[in-house]
Amino acid sequence: MSSSNLGNILDQRGNQYGDYMAMSHVAQALKSVVSNHISQIGNRTVSPIHLESLDSILLKIARIANGNANNLDSWTDIAGYATLVVNAIQAAIQRQADAEVARQSADDQRAAAADAARAAEAVKVDDATAAAAAAHAQSVLNPEAATTGPVDTAPAAPVALPLASDYTPGADAPAGTDKPVPDPAAQPTDPSPEVDGSLTTFPAAAGVA
Repeated sequence: MSSSNLGNILDQRGNQYGDYMAMSHVAQALKSVVSNHISQIGNRTVSPIHLESLDSILLKIARIANGNANNLDSWTDIAGYATLVVNAIQAAIQRQADAEVARQSADDQRAAAADAARAAEAVKVDDATAAAAAAHAQSVLNPEAATTGPVDTAPAAPVALPLASDYTPGADAPAGTDKPVPDPAAQPTDPSPEVDGSLTTFPAAAGVA
């Protein structure tokens, strides 16, 4: 950019904003008042984006106060800087609202889980109560069954009896018997009849003629 073009631009700005030296004093005075007041009252809500937008807006106000008050660009710039702050504030509000919704949703889920657990526990108690009531009713209707318990209908196991082949002659009585096993060789022989023709005789006993 040539010096002549730069000079033309400065002349045009001077016509719109007035003397730059005078405008600078006004702008700094405004910024100083605002900055000192924020510090004095300890306003912790003012963030860097607020301060930057305030500085730019105060500069435009100084140009309006020191120059052409009908300059549309100065008012449009003020509106633009204010819109930037509005957008930032709205975004912060939306983030806070989203966080609150998420927190409420988490609380609702925890409450629903607690309700489900209580309902499941109530069902268990109801089942136990119903079982106890049924047992009481059964004891009232059938006292014998309640005291003796269920009858065992399974068939009894067969009793295994000892076999004669398992015994030894002359041995002691096997377990579970009252008498010893007889020895066939030690038993007396009954007289048997002898057949002689048509007569039937018996052998003579010892000592008998």
